[in-house]
Amino acid sequence: MGCRTSQFVFAVMLIAAGFWQATSASAQTQQQLNWCKGNDGATPDLRIGGCTAVIQSGKYSGKNLSFAFVNRGLAYRAKGDNDRAITDYNMAIRLDPNDATAFMDRGNAYKRKGELDRALADYNESIRLMPKNADGFYNRGLVYYEKKDYDRDIADQTRAIALGPSTNAEIAGNDTFTKLSPNRTVADYYGERGLAYYAKQDNARALTDYNRAISLDSDNSFRYNNRGNAYKSMGELDRALADYDQAIKLRPKYWLALRNRGNALYLTGKYDLAIADYDSISQIDPKAADGLYGRGIAKLKKGDSAGGNADIAAAKVVEADIAEQFGRLGVK
Repeated sequence: MGCRTSQFVFAVMLIAAGFWQATSASAQTQQQLNWCKGNDGATPDLRIGGCTAVIQSGKYSGKNLSFAFVNRGLAYRAKGDNDRAITDYNMAIRLDPNDATAFMDRGNAYKRKGELDRALADYNESIRLMPKNADGFYNRGLVYYEKKDYDRDIADQTRAIALGPSTNAEIAGNDTFTKLSPNRTVADYYGERGLAYYAKQDNARALTDYNRAISLDSDNSFRYNNRGNAYKSMGELDRALADYDQAIKLRPKYWLALRNRGNALYLTGKYDLAIADYDSISQIDPKAADGLYGRGIAKLKKGDSAGGNADIAAAKVVEADIAEQFGRLGVK
């Protein structure tokens, strides 16, 4: 009787152990799936590990597998590894040739690599597959901006504004396997169109778009900086300074806003305040040519020839054309 009891207990233990292992494996698989989706505070490395486990699990195929390659590609891109990201997007497109998200994300990776023509081709395909996705037009517009084709950028941002913001669910087209493309907002579309108008020296229209973008999202330091540039170009230095102040308040180490505010202060004859901003740039990056050159010309205005010339010389070692750059900003 004792022997039979022991055998029974041992059998129960085996069953329980098997159940625990199955439950543990199931929980592990669900956790990896959650990480692959970017849930549960997943870092890029956790997402890569989670998506790799999903890919190797053999549970998914075709369209249901492409999501893991897209999400792993996003994680690689977050780590700055655009080549691995592109490899994953290639696989996702092979599994699902109609995956607009994969084309758009591969376009993003190509854009980061500076391969603008390839990026443009992918954005075109993404838009063809999903013509109501505003982010496709926004991203394509960014490429046109880099190509200095500002009219096409404006046309794409206008289309994005008309469509309104996209959502991840709309991009994915799949309720189970959400593809985590970063979504933009209408404020982004207005902000980018403003940049294109500014590049065309149409400051009035740029200002209108920046105002609209800021009204929709008042916590974006870049837009205050950009609106400040438009005001500065229009000769409204007090308004420009107010916007640069707000940009720096939101992002204290925003060196571009510090440079722009320093330039505006320089133009208003407030050389000590300008030097303080240029000094702040040098504290962020001691070798930054902008900080050195700006401080140098401000010192010259204050009569410090030795200090000014030393800073200007040091700046030109870093960037030989720094004087021309400042000249294009109206600062000499």
